[in-house]
Amino acid sequence: MRPTLVPGRWPGALLAAVGVLLAVPTVIWPVVIIGYATPDEGGYSGSPFGQGIWSWGKYSQLGAETNGSVFEMSNTVGLVCLILLLVVGVGSTLAWAVVDGPPGEALGLAGTCLAAAAQLTSLSQWAGQQLSGFYDGDNGIGIDVRAAGWLQIASAVILVVAVAFMVWRPVWSLLGPAWQTYGAGRRTEATPVPADGPKASQLGTAAMREPGGRGRAQLHDDRPSVGFSDDERATGGRSRELD
Repeated sequence: MRPTLVPGRWPGALLAAVGVLLAVPTVIWPVVIIGYATPDEGGYSGSPFGQGIWSWGKYSQLGAETNGSVFEMSNTVGLVCLILLLVVGVGSTLAWAVVDGPPGEALGLAGTCLAAAAQLTSLSQWAGQQLSGFYDGDNGIGIDVRAAGWLQIASAVILVVAVAFMVWRPVWSLLGPAWQTYGAGRRTEATPVPADGPKASQLGTAAMREPGGRGRAQLHDDRPSVGFSDDERATGGRSRELD
């Protein structure tokens, strides 16, 4: 059966594939070269010899030889780990692109994160040394970023962007409802108005009382009151007796 591309995943798959592809040259060529000026030179100005540094931990003398020997220190374990991580990156890209459902999402995201972490770890080492100011040329030592180094920078950035494309949907599915609820709550902070409109103003206050006996009621407001009583004095002369 011919595999088909899962809808909506092509941006993350494309970015992850480009990021892994740009990291391949770091396996073969050094990312930076530390140049050393000869003793008779006042400072570093493009030394004819130097030390190459690979992203996976190899150090090798380049250019002119010293005392007929060439210094080289390799790191086979680092090389194997880098190759394995790049292979995992390729597999995760394919899983993200063609495997539907949570399995494809988990495999694609995990492999891309591993590949991005490998490039960021190596990049932080030699880029941090360069930014430290030690290789400023005044002490006869300078650093040159090679083409593989610039490709590694681009690879790390693109892999991070690929991870962002892979996680934004799950993150939004978790945070989106909370944000919408919070925004809806802020929009409804105003005092609600009843659907039937504002209430009519109250003209008076009705109260039940029994001034002269049971079953007698009186309506009270700010105007002169009219009550029911057998005694004219209880109303101040303003009541009308009802038979």
